[in-house]
Amino acid sequence: MSFNDSENNNTSTAGNALRIFFSCLIVYAFFTNDYLTTNDASRFSLTAAIVDTGGPEITNVLPRVISPGWKIRDFARSGDRIFSDKAPLGSFLAVPVYFIASRAGLPLNWIVFFVSLFTTGVCTALTAVLIYEIVQMLVDDERRAVTIALVYGLGTMALFYGTVFFSSAITACCGLASFYCLARVQAGRGAAGLAAAGGLLAGAAVLSDYYAAITAVCLLGYAVAGRRYIAQTLLGFAVAVSLLLLYNTWAFGAPWPLSYSYSYLYDQLHSTGFYGISLPSAGNATRLIRVLFSGWGFFFTNIVVVFSIAGFRRFMLFRRQAAMVLFMALGYLYFNSCESWLDAYSARFFMPLLPFLMLPLTFIDFSNRWLRNAFCFLSGFSLIINFGGADRFLREFMGAQYRPGMNNLAGAFLGSRGIDIGFFNFIFPLIIILFVWFIPSRKPRITTDK
Repeated sequence: MSFNDSENNNTSTAGNALRIFFSCLIVYAFFTNDYLTTNDASRFSLTAAIVDTGGPEITNVLPRVISPGWKIRDFARSGDRIFSDKAPLGSFLAVPVYFIASRAGLPLNWIVFFVSLFTTGVCTALTAVLIYEIVQMLVDDERRAVTIALVYGLGTMALFYGTVFFSSAITACCGLASFYCLARVQAGRGAAGLAAAGGLLAGAAVLSDYYAAITAVCLLGYAVAGRRYIAQTLLGFAVAVSLLLLYNTWAFGAPWPLSYSYSYLYDQLHSTGFYGISLPSAGNATRLIRVLFSGWGFFFTNIVVVFSIAGFRRFMLFRRQAAMVLFMALGYLYFNSCESWLDAYSARFFMPLLPFLMLPLTFIDFSNRWLRNAFCFLSGFSLIINFGGADRFLREFMGAQYRPGMNNLAGAFLGSRGIDIGFFNFIFPLIIILFVWFIPSRKPRITTDK
């Protein structure tokens, strides 16, 4: 069975795509950080250095931008100079936003807010829209497509990573966007240019997170198996990799090795095997079990993924797509068994895989009342968990007293005025979202030839 046998996905409406996008972005704006932690301060510093100094060195930038209470540990050292230890794509994407916000004279916390929202927030909302579009390439079911897209955007750990200037959401977006382009090419709805874009986006995922090479290999394998515009796809990928090598040369004076080799934490995190990827051991299994099943682990914050297992058998009718997702899942399971931890929110190194795990949900048998009710219940539970988690984790000052329901825009505004309504703050974005969905779609005007 080939991907998208029919033209049924023409029932897709731009109106619902926009509703999904703005529903997600409203929630992300509600929770978005206006401070920088150990991780994102390094990435933000590179953006600031590019705009303010025209170079990649962050020696004097990082201490200035990191928020009080957070330790400076994520950086790379080359000689006496300090650089970001992160893959650079997120920093590059933030340059226009940082330039506009900083030149407008905004204080640092608002610059951080807008940089986070218009990079990771926008990327995560776009990923939800892409899920909506891809589901409709699989089945002709608008309601199902909307549901799965919103479950991803609001009921998984994608919500949290859409609110902080980490790379995870950007990587996930690049990977799924690559698949969308390549899938359209395989369905005969795209030519060489779209194939090249698919390859470029696969490479961009690596430019965002080095370990997303797992995603890229699986996507390129999918493209090669499809036998359409393979050379153009590989060329697009090569362009992205070349940009990474050019950045390494710019910052460190040589295209190789990766910035992790210069990292302050290299001996602690990346010195074993190939940048931390080692042969299997008992410790691997222990680490993986903890990351998957512990409190705030992968399945706790993304519990709807269990339904992907139920839908995967029917998803296997699309053999190449199912094989790609399966190999990708195995790759990320192995990677997380070697190098993963619950250091921010849930198992963030699974984020590049997460949108692909939404696709088998398309084939859940909702005619089964028990399965349908279980899916609705657990989706609602996951939404509550992730709203609460976005409010709870990465508070402004490490060790500060946690005030439930107050770590968001409404909480900050009301709290500064001595008003503490806790989780009732969540009603504000929900009201706005309801308004978004009640706006009627503009129906296309039908004309007839005379």
